[in-house]
Amino acid sequence: IILPFLFFFAAAISLELNQEAHDHAATLIKNSQRVEGVATRTDQQEGRFSNKITLEIESYFDGQKNNLLKKAYYLTVFSHYKNIRAGDRLKLENYTINNDQKKAVLETGLAWGHYFYKERLLGFVFASYPCKIQKCYFSEPSLYQQLIKKRERLFFGLEKKINRETFQLFSSIFFGRKLATNDTKNRETFAKWGLSHYLARSGLHIAIFTMMWFFLIFLLPISTTFRYLTLLTITLTYAAF
Repeated sequence: IILPFLFFFAAAISLELNQEAHDHAATLIKNSQRVEGVATRTDQQEGRFSNKITLEIESYFDGQKNNLLKKAYYLTVFSHYKNIRAGDRLKLENYTINNDQKKAVLETGLAWGHYFYKERLLGFVFASYPCKIQKCYFSEPSLYQQLIKKRERLFFGLEKKINRETFQLFSSIFFGRKLATNDTKNRETFAKWGLSHYLARSGLHIAIFTMMWFFLIFLLPISTTFRYLTLLTITLTYAAF
């Protein structure tokens, strides 16, 4: 009887600590003069700011020195530079963070505020004057950057080989890209049959992905232990990237 209460109490404490750490990081980045990090994802869209960049912040400049962040936090940066791709190391200066989490809670409710905490999102930045975003060409690419670039090359390579509608569904289910949900026809069709949740990557899609690899790996003439280890490695890599 006591264990469930202890579990929920521990979860509540953990959530509170995470929120405090999130708010502290948001204050540091908001007051910083410069941040550096890696673009983990880019999405092309219409309009002036045609490149939506998810920037994982690695360090910030406090006026005297660069400081590393202990946890991964993100900024969503809207830019008109189309040459920025996932895996690029970026430097962001003279920025203003818009739609901060506390304002979002007051204006749009707790659900949107929780989204900031859940995604470790610190806010949105529109990269227009005086804000400046640029690539760090002279930094050695890390293994993490190389993996992100390989993922993006795979994504755009498949886009060229698969027809448009199939690729929209494929990218939404297996890559977490909302191409299918942005298409009115697809969105209405899935909503009509009550299958809209299939378009969002979740545990269901990890199960489908794992099942596909399960049958392929078990065709190989290797030991059962090695098969399961290989399957576990592939699944964890997919879930992470």
